[in-house]
Amino acid sequence: MGFGLNIRFKKLRNLVLFLACAAASWPAVALFVSAPKTPESVLVNWYPDALWQRQSISAKDGQALAYWAITERETLIAYAFETNAIHRVPAYSGEPVNSLVAISPEGTFLHVAVLEHHEPILLVGIPETKLIDFTHQYQGIALHQRIKVGGNSAVDQVQLDGISGATVTVMVMNLGITRSATQLARALGIIEDRQAIVLPATVRHDINSTLTWAELTGEGSVRRLHLSRRDVDEAFAGTAGAGMDTVPAEQLDQTFTDIFYALADVPVVGRSLLVTASTPG
Repeated sequence: MGFGLNIRFKKLRNLVLFLACAAASWPAVALFVSAPKTPESVLVNWYPDALWQRQSISAKDGQALAYWAITERETLIAYAFETNAIHRVPAYSGEPVNSLVAISPEGTFLHVAVLEHHEPILLVGIPETKLIDFTHQYQGIALHQRIKVGGNSAVDQVQLDGISGATVTVMVMNLGITRSATQLARALGIIEDRQAIVLPATVRHDINSTLTWAELTGEGSVRRLHLSRRDVDEAFAGTAGAGMDTVPAEQLDQTFTDIFYALADVPVVGRSLLVTASTPG
């Protein structure tokens, strides 16, 4: 047991040292920033025969909203905009994910593409194809529909498949995409500018139960992250960190780390983990 822990801590130490050295010797953008795309390079792929005209319109609060009016044979076919130019929402890294979005004059999503992000999780371990598949889900959704990432499906909303391991990132992306599109569509008169009805939140004092460990893990309040040495090696494949610490092939399927985590400020979860767990018996 002690020998296995020593190897694990050695690998973690080497990983930390690698990141520290990389941060010191590389420009900051080289480690955790994807290569940015220009909006024009994406637009020419979406609309190769169209004319793009850069324009701006004032929102109700006076904010200038920049966008492209896209015409083909003198017919308006789409509006395109960068989310960072309208509604910036910081993601997991603290920086927003800048997306290019195209909507139709009738008020539906036509295209979404990520121009630039600073998300480490999308650069190590999660292929770019996952992000592309996520953005493709917006096509054909009406702007007035409620869009939710993950969770259980409901009649009054459109459900998008999230990306396992990057839940926070895609939820923030969705917020930036939908809010930016709604702001511009309202300013352009595509959808009505109606005040959203928000029901007041209430605290349910009747919920005072505790859950067992099996119940917490079974219903998802406690999540598990298990990584083998093979998982870690594959995550660093093709990067400067590949091969920094190797193990024999017969040890690749051994556990590198096994972590259980939960949001303890949810009353039932916190009480179950902290109070019940500390009670004798």
